[in-house]
Amino acid sequence: VTLSYDAEQRDRYGRLLAYVRRERDGLFVNAELVQRGYATTLTIPPNVRYASRFRELQQDARAAGRGLWSSCGR
Repeated sequence: VTLSYDAEQRDRYGRLLAYVRRERDGLFVNAELVQRGYATTLTIPPNVRYASRFRELQQDARAAGRGLWSSCGR
């Protein structure tokens, strides 16, 4: 995998903040997890590069009842 960063590499608690891509085919792992309904978004400025994209993917996953959204009341 390849990691890339937004404005900050770590949060105030020292946690790594990274976007993950699979090297062999460029799959954007963060987006794939949200799109399949296995992750939700949490945007904390100034790290907002993909915020709107993740928000749209989450809305679509929720509306379609994908992943964990199938178990939740929509």
